[in-house]
Amino acid sequence: MRFSEQRLVVEWMDAGRLRRFEFNPSLVRVGQECDPGGMVRLLSGGGSVELGRFLMPHPRAGFTHELGSMLLQKKFGD
Repeated sequence: MRFSEQRLVVEWMDAGRLRRFEFNPSLVRVGQECDPGGMVRLLSGGGSVELGRFLMPHPRAGFTHELGSMLLQKKFGD
């Protein structure tokens, strides 16, 4: 994952192929499914990507919080 003021880029390998999603940080939303082990999801303009597949539930919740905080800083300033 790379993060700048202009874009948030998420890349991962899937069955030997590089997959990539790009988001505008000011338009993307971050959330987590309701159950404790739920996946972290980035959503924007009809596109979405799941993150944190290999994180345990507690670190995944922290990751969701930190990512959301970073996006808010980009949207509304430091």
